[in-house]
Amino acid sequence: MGTDTFTYTISDGNGGTDTATVSVTVGPNANDAPDAINDIASTTEDTP
Repeated sequence: MGTDTFTYTISDGNGGTDTATVSVTVGPNANDAPDAINDIASTTEDTP
């Protein structure tokens, strides 16, 4: 249980970068079996 935070930076290869912070909180009812799935995330250019 608890919270963990990490920060990452992405680069477009042309000098443009952006940084974001992710916070993950695991609560007390997280003792279920893992359920792994394939996942992908993407966004269009110039979209926050």
